[in-house]
Amino acid sequence: MCDEQTDWLKCGVRRFYSQRVRLIMNTKKQEWDTNLQQRRQRLQMLLKSEQEQYKKEMHRHTMELATIQAAVQKENAALQCAEEEEKRLQLVHQLYSQLKRKQCPDYASSYSQMLQDKINATRQEEIALHQEMLGLLDWDPRRNK
Repeated sequence: MCDEQTDWLKCGVRRFYSQRVRLIMNTKKQEWDTNLQQRRQRLQMLLKSEQEQYKKEMHRHTMELATIQAAVQKENAALQCAEEEEKRLQLVHQLYSQLKRKQCPDYASSYSQMLQDKINATRQEEIALHQEMLGLLDWDPRRNK
């Protein structure tokens, strides 16, 4: 009987330790699950805040880019207008000069005289250059005749 009672006590003690270990393990598992859920929630909130910050930053960047593009387009348009205005002014000046030459005989004659003088001056330079080149080549055009 002593053995049965001892066996019964041993089994009871083993059962008690087993239940105690199971209870401790279940408690630890619940704590671990709770910590895991809390970490997941914190990470989810952190992710949401980062996503919101990223959206705001992208929106700000997009707005800055749009502003820069608008400024560049405005500058390009202003440059194009300035170029067109300059071309128009050159054309007007050219047409005005032509009209003045046609309508004003004094201007036309002085302009023709100026062109003739320029042609004569360059012609003299051409003749001098030609003579110099003939001298360097030692060639006399009268000998070939």
